[in-house]
Amino acid sequence: MFTRSMILGACVGWVGLTSAPSALAGKDAGEAPLPAVPAVVVSGDGRPDGSFLGSPTHVEGAAEVMVDLDDAIPLPVDALVEAGPDGDVVVRPATGNPHFLGFVAGKHYPKDGEVIDPLLGDALAQMGTDLRPDPVVYGFVMFSKRITDERIAALEELGVRNLGFHPHHNLRAAIPVDAIALIANLDFVRWVGVARDWQKVHPALSNEYAKWDATEKVAVFVNVFEDDRCDASTFEPLGGAELVDPELGVRPGPAIDGAGSWASNGWQQQKLEQLGVTPKEFLPGVNAFRADITFDTMQALLKLDFVQFVELEPVDELNHDE
Repeated sequence: MFTRSMILGACVGWVGLTSAPSALAGKDAGEAPLPAVPAVVVSGDGRPDGSFLGSPTHVEGAAEVMVDLDDAIPLPVDALVEAGPDGDVVVRPATGNPHFLGFVAGKHYPKDGEVIDPLLGDALAQMGTDLRPDPVVYGFVMFSKRITDERIAALEELGVRNLGFHPHHNLRAAIPVDAIALIANLDFVRWVGVARDWQKVHPALSNEYAKWDATEKVAVFVNVFEDDRCDASTFEPLGGAELVDPELGVRPGPAIDGAGSWASNGWQQQKLEQLGVTPKEFLPGVNAFRADITFDTMQALLKLDFVQFVELEPVDELNHDE
């Protein structure tokens, strides 16, 4: 557990950077257009696993193709290209502001010059209220240049745990508190921050939220950044198999591999229970809790930095007429 004095001490080094210019400042949605880019660029586009095409690129059975890696990140609106008598014609080049944090509920565009999200302070203040094993805050690192293996390695050298790609051009990350200022100063980092509360809620859940009775429980998936399993976790097998033999009778068969339910019993589950959330199981494949929540616990749940997203648990309905 980390005390408030430890947290505040770690904050001192980076608070002053919130107004520093970034390597490539973003524009608010709908404002001045970004600098012109080449209409046609054959480039190695970013892939969620963080690996990229090199230059030159070799295509089996074809001539060598030189790839232009100009380090500009992909724009969100694709170019419009039409076939012409003398070859393809770019009717409209790629456009849009690529510096945003995207969720199904909507996009957040950091302000010009904002390199460190002011809401990181709220996330840091939570750290002394749970039992997380190391002094990290969960959030996003937005890139101003292409995501490459070398740049991911530079973040990892500062203690960042890369938890995967996130649209439009971000990494989900566990960010060491004492490295926030150093991360923000890297020339390829546009912004370090967290999702807005409204982004963390699936629109279908938002619609239901307005209808809730104060005491009603709603079944949801609470998606978290990292696996919560630990030494205290338990696994309860679900179902099993039996071997039936005419001479030996019925005997226990082999366990069904992977079929069962996890109770993580980790620090994240403990914090959810402290807020009044009722976890039913932990799903390691997607890092999510199946849980019941009430109207009163919803807002507190969204304030947790380790909670990435909350959505309704689908209800299976059988149509017996078909």
